[in-house]
Amino acid sequence: MLPAALGRRHAHLAWRGKPSARRRRTPEAAVDALVRNVGIIAHIDAGKTTTTERLLYYSGAIAAMGEVHDGAATMDFLEQERARGITVGAAAVSLPWHNHRINLIDTPGHADFTLEVERSLRVLDGAVAVLDAAAGVQAQTLTVWRQSARYQLPVIVFVNKMDKANADLAASLRSVEERLRVPPLLTQLPLGVGAQFRGVVDLATMTRLEWPRGGDGTVFEARPLREDGDGELWTRAAAARTSLVEQTADLDDQLATRYLEAASATEVDGDELRTALRRLTLRRAALPALCGSAYRNTAVQPLLEAVLHLLPTPAERQPDAARLYGDTLCALAFKTVHCRQRGALTYVRVYSGELKPGQRVYNVTRGQAERLVRVMTPSAEQLTEEEAVAAGHIAVVSGLKATGTGDTLTASQSAAAAARRRAGAAGSAALLGVPVPEPVFFCSVEPPSLAKAKALDQALECLQREDPSLRVTHNEETGQTVLAGMGELHLSIVRDRLSREHGVDAEMGEPQVSYRETPRAAADLRQRLARRIADTAHEVELHLHLSPQEEAPRPPRLLLAPTEESAEQLRLLRPRLLAAAERGVLAALAHGPVLGCPVVGVQPRLSWLQVAPRTAEHVVAAAASRCTAELLRAAGCRLLEPVMSLHVTTDAAHLSAVLADLAARRAQIRDVRDWQGDKLVLSDTPLAELRDYSTALRTLSSGTATFSMELNSYQPMSAHQEDSAVESVTGFRPH
Repeated sequence: MLPAALGRRHAHLAWRGKPSARRRRTPEAAVDALVRNVGIIAHIDAGKTTTTERLLYYSGAIAAMGEVHDGAATMDFLEQERARGITVGAAAVSLPWHNHRINLIDTPGHADFTLEVERSLRVLDGAVAVLDAAAGVQAQTLTVWRQSARYQLPVIVFVNKMDKANADLAASLRSVEERLRVPPLLTQLPLGVGAQFRGVVDLATMTRLEWPRGGDGTVFEARPLREDGDGELWTRAAAARTSLVEQTADLDDQLATRYLEAASATEVDGDELRTALRRLTLRRAALPALCGSAYRNTAVQPLLEAVLHLLPTPAERQPDAARLYGDTLCALAFKTVHCRQRGALTYVRVYSGELKPGQRVYNVTRGQAERLVRVMTPSAEQLTEEEAVAAGHIAVVSGLKATGTGDTLTASQSAAAAARRRAGAAGSAALLGVPVPEPVFFCSVEPPSLAKAKALDQALECLQREDPSLRVTHNEETGQTVLAGMGELHLSIVRDRLSREHGVDAEMGEPQVSYRETPRAAADLRQRLARRIADTAHEVELHLHLSPQEEAPRPPRLLLAPTEESAEQLRLLRPRLLAAAERGVLAALAHGPVLGCPVVGVQPRLSWLQVAPRTAEHVVAAAASRCTAELLRAAGCRLLEPVMSLHVTTDAAHLSAVLADLAARRAQIRDVRDWQGDKLVLSDTPLAELRDYSTALRTLSSGTATFSMELNSYQPMSAHQEDSAVESVTGFRPH
């Protein structure tokens, strides 16, 4: 999507900004219409980080390009990212482009780091989906697309790696329509394919853009196509443009009216076509598609132009919750990191108002006021201090000690109360929030020595605050600290970070599948607990009920079930005693009786609670916990195992071997499809059967097959499978 001026002359362009040591704030940067908050999303190894590196270089945000395989990419600044050549954490950077300010976030492509993608998408206004031209839409692309659908995020497509020998643009676009169920609209015609790929024709302006081989991509040739001079290329480009106009008109009524009035597609000018494409993008009715090769520095700059032309401004993506705050401050804390020099840093998206150093803010989620120390804008690991950050921008602030991922910030408690009143009238919520996925793997973690125990606890607390998908619990029965995460790679990265960043060489057990437990039957119990501590008698009597319930919330809540006898007594109980009872119940439900796994699908109810005077709250919690644990043992619990949605791509020659292996792994085959000359196998497979799958698949297919997976659901196990699971975790087979 190029400026129309490029179509009016033949020129060699040096299309790159000027790098500077410190960015100066311009008045234009604060204007909403000149801001874009954009994420780069894709399957692992599709070229997200390489594409981002080129965008930074061509905008002038960095002075030299780094490569992922050299461990020198700007956005991969964690040691684990540079060592492994993958993106682990979402990195944010602000870059200038044609008097606009683009706040860009590069997200991970590995399924283990799905929370990084989730919380990034939550604060973005648009996204660029990067596809491998030889693979099209892959499994993680589909996962991220579903995540973007949750927020109705406008997306454009960049088909990368057009220089690969097996690049197939048409097949990649077919995969978009087949798997994402949205029509792709090709806005560029490639010049050559594979090793011959050298540029594109912009169909909106009919401009030929060609990059010389071996250059850094800053200098390229741009000239308008001519019917008399370009012959066959003109014919193909004119046909592609007509097809683009017709496809767009089929989806956009305004362009359809204009097209019907025009004598031909050539009378629909580039601005009209771009405007229609933008309307479709904002409605997610179509996916405008561009193509290029980031690694070969070819056809990347037009992607920046497409971001400006097709993706929305912050004002066009204002969440309903943010509107409740009017012009006062409303910001969402979406990421927390710990810096040795600056302490805790919180990434926030500002929806209204502005942030200033020294400002006092109110955390609506936690009901707590805090004071900002510094307000900065991010450039990967580099931060630039600002006097103020206005609405529409992404900022990094220091000084927030209690604020975590998903917390809503506003100017004051009164502003929060006013938003809640408006929310009540509108029937909506005054909180923004970020959903956190459930972990599927766990392992034990121990300090190398007693002297390091406190350091390990502090390090785990820091890491858990940074990454809410990481869960740290203490198993009272075994005395072990249990670490739960999204996958084996996730836990491996945590171990590296404990050593490198916190100086704790923790001893971690083998990763185990994180099962869930659920009661087989309902149960109820009335119990009394009496304790004398020092000279004080503590006495609690309570009556609890547990019942299986498939639609029970996670985590569960303790509900009151008053009887005629207990209704008045429960009504007069102090809220702190009920809260203590709920803490005890939830603590017991965190560790079931079979394997100490979280208990789900259960609804606890309290019908009686009598507490003697001067009884401590922790005694109430202990009584509720003990009663709940006995109820779980009485009801009997069964295991639920995580079942993954597994996608395997293999050639036809190895299909039967792959299917036979999956059958041995208890897989339920959902479909086998033709996929760009190969076979795509879709199945639901228990996670416990996939521990060695990467090695096994390479062996079966002679290294040609690939796979990806994501959590689908938790399913009950047979008695034999449950016994095997218990034996694999404990080393003992149940009798």
